[in-house]
Amino acid sequence: MFDNLIVANCVVTMSNGKGMENIDALEKLLQQNPHGVTITKCARKLRVHRTTIYKYLFSLDAREKAYYERGIAYPGKRSSQKEGKMGFWAYRRWKRHYEDEKRKIESLERKAGIEALKDAIMDVET
Repeated sequence: MFDNLIVANCVVTMSNGKGMENIDALEKLLQQNPHGVTITKCARKLRVHRTTIYKYLFSLDAREKAYYERGIAYPGKRSSQKEGKMGFWAYRRWKRHYEDEKRKIESLERKAGIEALKDAIMDVET
């Protein structure tokens, strides 16, 4: 009755063969457009909701046949080695954490520079 597709510790249940047909159609659409297609355009072409396209892309990403970044779907596997080893969401979390830490360090360096400048002014005034 139900076809189950096991993908990266997640089970995607298809109540009919339409889901698998749509995944194949999405893969074909992406291969015809190697520079990428917006998620919205994919949804319009396949006549499904955008969130469904994200589910399909998650399935294709697990098989390294397609991926998406910033609302655009691309054929093939990701080029970033770090991202490929960690998985998309883990990479995004790591990158966000890295960028936050980098901003904190820059902020502390600016504050330290201001403090050093204040100390130099105090030394000159005395």
